[in-house]
Amino acid sequence: MRKFAVAAAAVAMPIGMLAATGGVAFAGHGGSSKVDVSKDSISCTVAATAGLAPHITSTSIPSKVNSTIHVTLSACTVSGPVALPAGTTVTGSGTGVLHVTTTGATGVPTPAMATTGKITINWTATAADLSTVKLAAPQSKLSIGTVSVSTNGALPTSNATLSVGSTSVKGDFAGADNGATSSLTGTTTQTLSDIQTALTGAGLSSVGFGGPISLGYPLAASTQEGVGLRPCPLLRVFG
Repeated sequence: MRKFAVAAAAVAMPIGMLAATGGVAFAGHGGSSKVDVSKDSISCTVAATAGLAPHITSTSIPSKVNSTIHVTLSACTVSGPVALPAGTTVTGSGTGVLHVTTTGATGVPTPAMATTGKITINWTATAADLSTVKLAAPQSKLSIGTVSVSTNGALPTSNATLSVGSTSVKGDFAGADNGATSSLTGTTTQTLSDIQTALTGAGLSSVGFGGPISLGYPLAASTQEGVGLRPCPLLRVFG
């Protein structure tokens, strides 16, 4: 399925929350201070499941499919003008319901399918001393515009790739373009053979997948890798 960095006004925020260092704003943590990362971008590794209703079979595919998405995000890297405290680990989890207008084809690959709906991701930021870094939102709401399915190879043991394309992000990690180039791309846990077996049987009712997610086109300035953070491939398959 398919495609799927705000310079904070330092003078207007409490002293101690932001300090200019090399042109990058570094945010403190603790107390009542909150970090505004709405113009930062983030890339993570995602593990997800997508439930499908109604089920899809090899002989019948509805004109619309409703998909309930559950995502867990880890190994996140934050980039942008507002830097989190050194050693901060960011993780996330979220859910959403997507409404996919299908092409009528039951095979793989499929062209981009028009999609509506949202995925809401709730973020947790933990400092190196295990205290909580308070984010201003602290969530991202992704508006989804497209879903597609492609193949990683012709063998039955190959997997499919699901790409979810976002049209906008509200809240944290919207980047310089308000999330317009955000994407979620994952390789299915099922092989093509598994998918075909489900299609010819009782129907395909869910798909599991994992891979990279990127939110927000980077505005500038810093790439933050703290304790527990590793860079993740940034796949921009939607522009």
